Amino acid sequence: MLLEKLSAKERAVFILKESFSYSHEEIADILSFSREQSRKLLSRAKATLFKSSAANSRSKKAKTNEKILDNYIAAIRNRDLKTLEKLLIDEITLCADGGDHVQVVQKIASGASAVIEISLYVFHNYSFKNEITVGELNHQPALLYHSNGKITSCQIFNFDDSYRITQICSMVDPQKLKNLNNEFRLR
Repeated sequence: MLLEKLSAKERAVFILKESFSYSHEEIADILSFSREQSRKLLSRAKATLFKSSAANSRSKKAKTNEKILDNYIAAIRNRDLKTLEKLLIDEITLCADGGDHVQVVQKIASGASAVIEISLYVFHNYSFKNEITVGELNHQPALLYHSNGKITSCQIFNFDDSYRITQICSMVDPQKLKNLNNEFRLR
């Protein structure tokens, strides 16, 4: 399917070079154009294929991240400890940034039990009224908590290779959130 994204000439050069190990001189003779054109077409083909492959990979990763975060929020809402324990690694850390303006419940928590306890407490006492949008901040999966189009807090997640949560960074500092509100337009 990826090869269909290439022009006929790009596809021909790519297949002859990569599959059959033809030289650029041989490809130029077969397809009746210069060696430089062959090189350029191969370069374009590889760029197109790489771009398409990377976009497809990012799309799959984004869907996986969204599914994990949806499961995380459902588990927090339902106080589902078993699911939370499956989603988090044992050595997880949670850090909270309130800046100079907001006092956070706890700046750092370590270990699954402590992170689950503080996450449940914060959600059910402060965040339960907010709408939640799954997004991406600094190329990391994130949850944006918002009300009336204004972001009130966000959480940025790190996952391990098996897609278990290794770290949660929670931001409630109004100054930093102000920058996010300028970047994201939420309803």
